[in-house]
Amino acid sequence: MKKCIVSLYVIICLGIFLFAGCASADTNDKTNKEKKAPAGEDAFANANDMFKSADLCGTVNGCSDTGCTIAPLPFSSIEDDGTSSSEGVGSNDIIYTDETIFQKARVDSDGNTYSISDGGKNELKDGDIILCFGNLQADDAYLAEKIIMIEFNYD
Repeated sequence: MKKCIVSLYVIICLGIFLFAGCASADTNDKTNKEKKAPAGEDAFANANDMFKSADLCGTVNGCSDTGCTIAPLPFSSIEDDGTSSSEGVGSNDIIYTDETIFQKARVDSDGNTYSISDGGKNELKDGDIILCFGNLQADDAYLAEKIIMIEFNYD
């Protein structure tokens, strides 16, 4: 009887350990599209989370009705430990369609507080900092589902 109870406790503990380990194994995996917030939702904990959630972040140049080019910002690839990588240095082509959601985010100087409002592609201009949420295409261009234009509030 004692062996049966001990065996039951061991099985329960292993089960808890197994399920707890599986549940948190890929929570920080940016490539897992099922874990990311859908393009229409603003589910960011703070402004830093908004930047880290984006597929691309950069300065716009060469805007047109169908797309633009961005030069990635150095902090667009900041890791959880505070280090940054030079991955993605160069430029990226962004393609947008009539279904692409355009928003404006006003980020306060504390770096945490932000507000988001609707925007339009006609508001996008060279020199703007944007966050791009979308999918990498076969031609290495990003098809944007959502673009957030960043405005910093230094008041």
